[in-house]
Amino acid sequence: MKRLLSAVVIILTLGLQAVSAQGENWKSNDISLGYGYYTFTQVALTSTSLISSMLPNISNVTFTVDKIAMKSTGSINFEYNRRFTKVFSLGLAAAYEKGDAHIDGTGSAFGLSASGTADVSMQTLSAMLNLRLFWFNKPHVSMYSKLAGGVSFVMNPTVSSTSPEVKNEMDKVFSTMSVLPAVQASPVCIDFGGEALRGYVELGIGTQGSVLGGLRYRF
Repeated sequence: MKRLLSAVVIILTLGLQAVSAQGENWKSNDISLGYGYYTFTQVALTSTSLISSMLPNISNVTFTVDKIAMKSTGSINFEYNRRFTKVFSLGLAAAYEKGDAHIDGTGSAFGLSASGTADVSMQTLSAMLNLRLFWFNKPHVSMYSKLAGGVSFVMNPTVSSTSPEVKNEMDKVFSTMSVLPAVQASPVCIDFGGEALRGYVELGIGTQGSVLGGLRYRF
């Protein structure tokens, strides 16, 4: 067992030395413009259980969410990062998204028909502190992990419904949601291309999306 562990350590050490020998290539600053899909907003506005939980029990009124049709712009992302060492950069990230949801539900709130609809529209603008930790930096490719955190501002939320009770309850929810936490965790990220202009792809979860991609300019 000790011999096996020693062999693994030797192999890893030789591998790291080989990667290091290929040379590092990184620049002090970069700006990124990209797009992300399946964000927190998309998750929230497609979850029947989450929407139902926003509607507390009202006297003589019940409402069950049966179906949600969601439309979203996805997240439009902008970032600026400053490299302090070859393994660490810090910067700012901004994200904008607009989402619309058409909700079908049933319940006594809809009177004799016992069914009805609600339409929800919201925009979010998020500002986050952005940290990247780099695995390696080569002339035409880099790999890194990213963690970002900050706040999301909910702008112009609107609700319309065939049930006045449901509309009132959802208006109350949005009135307490003007500012929300914003977070993005992307453990596997890669940028590739030239030394200055590159494309990038990031996989993770959060305000910016589960799958992100775009262009990055390093200088």
